[in-house]
Amino acid sequence: MADVIPIVRTKTVSIGDGNVTLGVVRREATATGALRWKKDGILMENWNNKAVILFENISSDDDGIYECYKQNQQNERIKHAFMQLIVRECPHNKWSPTDCTKDCEVCYNGGVCDTYIGTCICPSGFYGKRCVKSAGDNRFGRDGQIPCKSNNGGSCIGNLFCPPLPQGCACHAGWKGLDCRT
Repeated sequence: MADVIPIVRTKTVSIGDGNVTLGVVRREATATGALRWKKDGILMENWNNKAVILFENISSDDDGIYECYKQNQQNERIKHAFMQLIVRECPHNKWSPTDCTKDCEVCYNGGVCDTYIGTCICPSGFYGKRCVKSAGDNRFGRDGQIPCKSNNGGSCIGNLFCPPLPQGCACHAGWKGLDCRT
């Protein structure tokens, strides 16, 4: 079981966003031991001992996979927290690189504007032009009509969904936790 747990699995931000954080919580409130961070497999010593790292001004260089673990546990991968930071190529609410002059649709319920075509990419459980339509408890997909099929009796509980970028992976609407069962 992981000793450190990511606050979020995936976070999507836009170039120029400020005060963006990635963080972890320790499994046990009394747990001690220095924390170490890596970005794309490279040790980031300036973040040592921090449970939360701060990005004051997001750039494309910040895009990547972040890993946090307790010191001396670097070889125990199952005890690490992994997070993905997705950086959209355009500023918030804009699309069409390289000039990024077109306005995005307003996306609801956690939907994210696609940087290249300007439409909303909806999270699992929502669909429609602006992600305002509910797919229901056990459905997902672009039109909200795909039923969950699993060992959970057709329920979306316990399933991690990964829509196209820039959305990133998350539990189905209404579920959270590392195993999507809370």
